[in-house]
Amino acid sequence: MQDFNQRYQLSEICSKRVFTLFEENSVEIIPWGCENITKGNETFNNYLNSAESNFSHSSMLIKFAPDFILLKKTQPQAIYFLEIKVSTMPIWSEKRFSEIKAINPNKSLLLSDVGDVAREAWNAYNNLYPNTIILDACSYNPKLVMAQFVDKIHCLRCYKSHWESYDCASCPVKRRSFFSFDRNSSSYGSPLISTTLQCLKRKIFFNSIGIGINRSTLLEIKDIMKSIGVNFRPSTYENIQRRVIDTLRSEGCFWLK
Repeated sequence: MQDFNQRYQLSEICSKRVFTLFEENSVEIIPWGCENITKGNETFNNYLNSAESNFSHSSMLIKFAPDFILLKKTQPQAIYFLEIKVSTMPIWSEKRFSEIKAINPNKSLLLSDVGDVAREAWNAYNNLYPNTIILDACSYNPKLVMAQFVDKIHCLRCYKSHWESYDCASCPVKRRSFFSFDRNSSSYGSPLISTTLQCLKRKIFFNSIGIGINRSTLLEIKDIMKSIGVNFRPSTYENIQRRVIDTLRSEGCFWLK
């Protein structure tokens, strides 16, 4: 998604319901994340918004701290980090999607399985919070609500600027380092550079690690995601929107109009 405010509002939909999403006796959830760590301290926030903060492990630990700490109460007990992500804007450029498929010939890629996240956040989760669970509410994937460990979600391609690709062979994730400091000047919201991921998130993920799901809350979130539908940039042509929606419907998103 390109619009920061809308992304934040949609994340709130899931964040407010995460406390009733799981069976009560399965987990205990503690809010985490940058806002809770810094508690609105202006000095901290000014530094975390500076260019220099992106090259420090300690600041990245705070800046991209996952949203929640999740304690699995059933045996064997375990602690995980939980990060909420929301996606409503699919890749609508045929050229970009073709390029992604061309450099990932061994992966079966569907339009509904591919999405963008902030590159620095992706780097921080993988390097600093490897046991983070990504919970994704995605209105253009037929599963709608999915989850997976961050190290099981495949990165397909990063971008330096609007369409300029990053050299995967020199990716900082491999050496637990940082990307050079640059910004996406074409973004409508957050200027962080994006990376494209193949979701590969499982519908029954939490059952597989022994955490029960409250089905009524899950269905409520799904109904909300269906009503939100798919977003496009304001400049996207109507025929492109129609093509993308028809493709997503053919992949299982029957509620899209």
